[in-house]
Amino acid sequence: MAATETMRVLEFYAAVDRGDLASAMSIFAPDVVWVESPFPPNGGGVAHGPKEIAEKVLGPFTGLFAKLELVRDRVIAQGAEVVVLGRYRGVMKGTGRTVVSRFSHAWTMKDGRATRMEQLADTAALFLAAGYELPASVAGASPG
Repeated sequence: MAATETMRVLEFYAAVDRGDLASAMSIFAPDVVWVESPFPPNGGGVAHGPKEIAEKVLGPFTGLFAKLELVRDRVIAQGAEVVVLGRYRGVMKGTGRTVVSRFSHAWTMKDGRATRMEQLADTAALFLAAGYELPASVAGASPG
C-alpha cells in the first residue's frame, strides 16, 4: 500500500513541476483538508476540499512564480502516511528574485487519494523573495 500511496504523492509533485495543476488536483479526495503555513499574499490556515485548495492555496502560490520546482529531497512512507521533505526552488514573477525555501509535507492517503496534507515551510524566504515585508506571524513577533 505505501508504494502506491507514495507513487500518487510523487505524481502530484511532477504535475506541479510541469505547471499541470489539473493533474495535480486529481490526488485530492472530495473531503480533503489542507493545512498551510502563511505565504505571500495568503495568511495560511486551513482549506477544505479541492476547489478551495485550488482557489486559495495552489493557484495563488504557483502564480507567484515565473519558474517553480518542488525538489523532493527525502520521502518517508509508512502505510497511508507519506512525508516529503524538500525545497521550493523558483524565480518570483514580481521581483525576479530566486528563492529556495525548505518544506515538509505530511500527506494522509486513502485509496490513492489525499485526505489531508499539512505543509510547513520557510515562509520568511518566500515573503522576502516576493518583495513583501515579513508579517508578525512569520517574523516571530508575539501578538500585542
